[in-house]
Amino acid sequence: MWLKISKAFLAFGFFTTLLFISGCIEEPTIDPVKRPFSVSRIGNFMYNVDAVNVKIINPDGTFITHNNLQKNSLTAYFDVVSGKRRTLVTNVANGDTILNKEVEFISYEESSVLLTGYFSKSNMENTFAAITYPEGDTYVEEKPAANQSWLHFIHISGDSPTDVNKTLLVKVALDNGVPTDTATLFSNITRTGYAYRTLTFGNYRSTVDTVWKKYRIKMDLTGPMTFKLVNDAERTEILGQYSTTIEKGYRYFFFVNGEPKKDAITIFESKQLPLPVRSK
Repeated sequence: MWLKISKAFLAFGFFTTLLFISGCIEEPTIDPVKRPFSVSRIGNFMYNVDAVNVKIINPDGTFITHNNLQKNSLTAYFDVVSGKRRTLVTNVANGDTILNKEVEFISYEESSVLLTGYFSKSNMENTFAAITYPEGDTYVEEKPAANQSWLHFIHISGDSPTDVNKTLLVKVALDNGVPTDTATLFSNITRTGYAYRTLTFGNYRSTVDTVWKKYRIKMDLTGPMTFKLVNDAERTEILGQYSTTIEKGYRYFFFVNGEPKKDAITIFESKQLPLPVRSK
């Protein structure tokens, strides 16, 4: 009998010790699930609204706000939780709601959301549009070669109540010590069934498009130069022009905006170094 009791106490003590030890062992930490992010910026290129307030609603109910964003300007880049985010844009001057809808931010993408057109409460006159321009991926180094620059032209000159958008030719006059050469920037690149010469509303042309890489054309465009925006319909009417100096190692974004008529179309330049690479 005593032997049975001793064995019972020993077993009880053994299991008690195990429970004590297991209670002292720290539970493994489970890392929180990472939500995909996007990197974006907002540009106000509307024809008749001088300043806007922008509010983007996060999934947890918090806001990303950019107040008093002036015409022909861009915010700094900011992080936003990827997916369709409710975006509210209002006119600073009178509080009118210009945009109240979901804007999609692609996971791990760098982009610009461009507000353009003529805003009116009348559907017959309103030509407002919000255009998303993809600029690259957050986990890829988007960087020109050491002796080159990258040029991106984005056409956001949409309809106004009196004028319709026009297909453009982009011409460049080089002023950097070589003989002046006025040539269509994209004229010598063609593929079967496609022409890469013209620039249409809502689209872009870039010196780093896949087609450029395919044909191994290097764009060593540096120094002072003037870009001319030519109406493709008749090939002689210059709607606007812009002069700048191109430096090596930079990415240049040229936003073609303003009402689509002579001397109203302008180019807004955004010059930047490549954004830092970030892991997923």
